[in-house]
Amino acid sequence: MTHIALVGSGKIGSTICELLLGSGDYDVTLLDTSEEDLARVADADRLSKQRLDVTDTRALGEGIGGHFAVLNAGPFYLTSTVAETAKARGVDSWACN
Repeated sequence: MTHIALVGSGKIGSTICELLLGSGDYDVTLLDTSEEDLARVADADRLSKQRLDVTDTRALGEGIGGHFAVLNAGPFYLTSTVAETAKARGVDSWACN
């Protein structure tokens, strides 16, 4: 099973999450600053949710550490923060925003 961190649980992030989980090939850790947005995503096997301030690079680094990759479905202004944090943690990153 491949472990993927997914930043952003809005419309794009929740759709990506459904597709990844539906494939049966991924464990997904969904990361968002909004508890409300996280709650909108249905609980599922192989899904964990974590509320954290994704602008806090220390917290973000801890959230994505140990994952194969991080997908950024958050706002465009987070692209650099997520990519730089992922690089520092040795995690591949892709932007989906």
